Amino acid sequence: MNPRFDISKIARLARIELREGDEARLTARLEKILASFEALQNVDVGDTTPLYSLSEESVLRDDRPEAPLPRDKILVNAPNSFDGCYRVGRVVRSE
Repeated sequence: MNPRFDISKIARLARIELREGDEARLTARLEKILASFEALQNVDVGDTTPLYSLSEESVLRDDRPEAPLPRDKILVNAPNSFDGCYRVGRVVRSE
């Protein structure tokens, strides 16, 4: 097990089922990703001004009120609905 992270715990939290051999492979991949981030943290950016936008013009649309979409058109994409609302499974367990 890696001292920086526990791949089994990460998989359990993400609700990902690991097969035999996945743990070693994913641990190696995550190590490479973390090493890349560590390398980025060592880059000297002291004299660099932050880049907020690639363009001088705003890429956001004007914020103006519009009529909402009809409920029946929205609920067409819902896997389950009830009384004009999305219906989802319970996400919090009661103990």
